[in-house]
Amino acid sequence: MAGCAGFQTKPITASKTVASLEARTLDSPGLRDFITKNMGETPWPIKTWDLNYLTLAAFYYQPELDVARAKLGIAKAQVITAGMRPNPSLGFSAQQNTVEPRGVEPWGLFWKLGIPIETAGKRGYRMMEAKHLSDSARFDLASSTWKVYSRVRSSMVNLYAAETEEDILQKQVLSQRAMVRLLQSRFQSGEISLPEVTRTQIALQNALVALSDVQGRENQARTELASAIGITNLSGVTIDLEGISRIPKPDMLAAQAIRRTALLNRADILSALAGYAASQNALQLEIAKQYPDIKLGTGYDWGQGWMLGLALPLPVLNQNEGPIAEAEERRRQAAAAFTALEARAIGEIDSALAAYRASDRKMAVVDKLLRDQEIDHAAMQSRFNTGEIDRLAAAESDNTLLSAELAHLGAIVGEMQSLGKLEDAVQRPLFPAAPIPVIQTTDPRQEEQ
Repeated sequence: MAGCAGFQTKPITASKTVASLEARTLDSPGLRDFITKNMGETPWPIKTWDLNYLTLAAFYYQPELDVARAKLGIAKAQVITAGMRPNPSLGFSAQQNTVEPRGVEPWGLFWKLGIPIETAGKRGYRMMEAKHLSDSARFDLASSTWKVYSRVRSSMVNLYAAETEEDILQKQVLSQRAMVRLLQSRFQSGEISLPEVTRTQIALQNALVALSDVQGRENQARTELASAIGITNLSGVTIDLEGISRIPKPDMLAAQAIRRTALLNRADILSALAGYAASQNALQLEIAKQYPDIKLGTGYDWGQGWMLGLALPLPVLNQNEGPIAEAEERRRQAAAAFTALEARAIGEIDSALAAYRASDRKMAVVDKLLRDQEIDHAAMQSRFNTGEIDRLAAAESDNTLLSAELAHLGAIVGEMQSLGKLEDAVQRPLFPAAPIPVIQTTDPRQEEQ
């Protein structure tokens, strides 16, 4: 009785959950201890948050990991359930004998003890199946952890693109305004026609619309990053986005090595392998169920003495054919699913690597165009300084260079996104060489509490 578990109520309400989420910040003492545990002594508070710090913050706060950890906890509990032995039974009965002659005790008292005995190694197969399912859940947690990292990185790429584009567009708006003022002055003096002014005004309006749009995308990217971390806002937080813009050349990444690394280490592949092993054990268990369990019974009659009995079911109506056939088909399904997953992984890796190489080739072309434009712009500035061209020509040169910088930014972001897809296919950071944190199988916030 002392070993019995008791129920403890833990009610939750929407209002308390919302308040808890809104209270999460990046200056939490618990988060500080978690980052120190994973990265060593860290200056606190952190003034500039980079990809590594934000990833650890996501591992600390992200609710999706809480769900995956809970599933792992269930799988671990199922291992305990699978290892449980059947309990013996103890019974008491009384019998009245109405035909005994006078003087003989008419009541018989019986104590009965039943001892179930599992045969054919059923408990072992059951435990191995549960153990492999627990391993599968652990790899699912690793897969969820990678998805959290990927969301943080993708959100940072979007934020980098929006912030950089906003800086360029603000310069372009200033350049377009200068051009409009110059052309309006020439129109008023009769040097040019109205359509030339109108075209420049339309270009200015388009630049203003683009600037407004990118400001909205910047706010959205910051909100997405906060959501990826598991907090509600990032106001007042300085984020280092330059690190993710430095990416390697494709020739630094060996295709065969990347493919082999992925096929041997991808969490979903390892989870599928563990699931297949569990299906093997499930089949072994169903085959073992052909052999009946034994029920050993012993008892004591106060009038007659000790009794011993043995009972087992007779497999005459079925020999567990149906469950065995189902288990065989589940094993076949698990094998086919694993083969399909590996084939899909190879396709994802090859496709992502091809896209990454294509984006790098595009980057090389855009790089050259930008350098050529910078040379032309420098020449135009020199001519403007010597009085060879007027201010309008210099402003047009500025605007052309800014357009080239926008195209260059698009190529950079495209290459960053291609690298992200390749990392997702491998499920491992390729660059920068970020350390892979230990998978947190327990809730770090609960540990702090």
